[in-house]
Amino acid sequence: MNRRSVGLVARREFLEQVRTKAFWIGALSLPLLGAGFGTLGALVASIDSVDRYAVLDQSGWLHDAIRRHIVAADIELALDALASEAGVAPSGTDRDALLADARAAIASEEGRTAFHRRAAELVFTLSAESGRIANPSLPVERFANWWVDNPSAVVDAFGGVSLARYREVSPARLDVAHLNALVEQRRIRGYFVIPDDPVRSGDGARFVTDNLTDQGLRRWYGLQATKVVQAQRMRERDIDPAVAAWLNEAISLPAAKPAGGGSESASDADFIAQWAPAGFVILLWLSIFTVNQMLLTSTIDEKSGKLAELLLASMAPADLMAGKVLGIGGAGLAIVGVWVALVGLGAGAVGDSLTFAAVLKPSLLAGFLVYFPLGYLFYAAMYCAVGSLCSTVQEAQSLALPLVLVPMLPFLLVIPVTNDPNGLVAVVTSWIPPLTPGVMLNRMADPPGILTLIGTTALMAAATWYMLRLGGRIFENGILRTGKPPSLRQLPSLLRGSAP
Repeated sequence: MNRRSVGLVARREFLEQVRTKAFWIGALSLPLLGAGFGTLGALVASIDSVDRYAVLDQSGWLHDAIRRHIVAADIELALDALASEAGVAPSGTDRDALLADARAAIASEEGRTAFHRRAAELVFTLSAESGRIANPSLPVERFANWWVDNPSAVVDAFGGVSLARYREVSPARLDVAHLNALVEQRRIRGYFVIPDDPVRSGDGARFVTDNLTDQGLRRWYGLQATKVVQAQRMRERDIDPAVAAWLNEAISLPAAKPAGGGSESASDADFIAQWAPAGFVILLWLSIFTVNQMLLTSTIDEKSGKLAELLLASMAPADLMAGKVLGIGGAGLAIVGVWVALVGLGAGAVGDSLTFAAVLKPSLLAGFLVYFPLGYLFYAAMYCAVGSLCSTVQEAQSLALPLVLVPMLPFLLVIPVTNDPNGLVAVVTSWIPPLTPGVMLNRMADPPGILTLIGTTALMAAATWYMLRLGGRIFENGILRTGKPPSLRQLPSLLRGSAP
């Protein structure tokens, strides 16, 4: 192999790629699109529509009890926010003074308990009767009037309340025919039917809607109904609520990692570091196939434009292929550098140094620097071979389909390998060369033993060397070939160098 020829081709390929506007547009588009989609997702979540619903209560009591429960829970959440002075942004209006009075009223534990009980009762009564306190004098009365009069303001002040997502409506008629019409007209999301005796049995309870895929409203109201019915059942069986709560109390098992010296810890950085390899795996395969697509297109362009014939007049096919692989691979590393720099700038802009430090662990960076070239060279040989056999991109797309499908497997393995980096799936797939780069990089959160690292890397290196030789043979015999791409039956003769 002539190093000078390889270097000239590599330099030419690198400069041809990085000098174009399309290269930099492509390099910048992925992180910018990712940031754009993230911002758009947050915007969509912030303007999520409110689900309106109605209730047909055949029991005569349960829905009122559920209303009381919902109001009490929402006001409890609001008082938590007031007490911590969180989630209530100053608005420069009378609301600030009203909430300041409420905050002062709940300063003590006794004051908070009394305020919560009275506010819940007032809000429930005023809402049910569509009434208002004519001349409110107490902070709790002004708070209740404001809550009933301004549900949007309540949501603005306390975004976590149920009013932000679900609101009950009171139709003119509470019969099935009218409620079904409201559902069909999309005036309500759906309506709930409560049976005659929900304490004895839930048979007959149902949620009627024309959108069976959106389960949020059904689950939320069902949870409220379950809590109320369970409390009523305990009262009827004379079970102390405190005893019942103790019996149903869940055991919390927070995760932690051994920290040495008999101690354990688990910070946010530890959780981020556990998932960071999955992001690197996605970055690995996106970069590999972005670069190899450039390699495929470049090979086809040179072949169809007869440039390959001119180049091969002064160098061996192996030198041409090696130069192309190295040059475009260098362009690929430039793209990865741009992506990492943009992520770093983004993390610095939002002050999220913790996340960035957790992501850029030395083991992950070292793994990426090892597995990117191995994975790139393995698939670059395939793409060069395919490009040498085709005269158009359309022909290459048909032949390259298996090259796209096989590498999709690491994406399917991201979750199981992340959840169990040393499990059977991770261990077995680490030793399958087409999957080794992605799987091993994903295992860097809990790196395997040194023998596994050396063994899998050596196997991947051997597979890459073999693929380069195989791809080089096809490239050598196919780059000057004209006509349609060879069939599978013609490939053996092409590898032997004879005319198919």
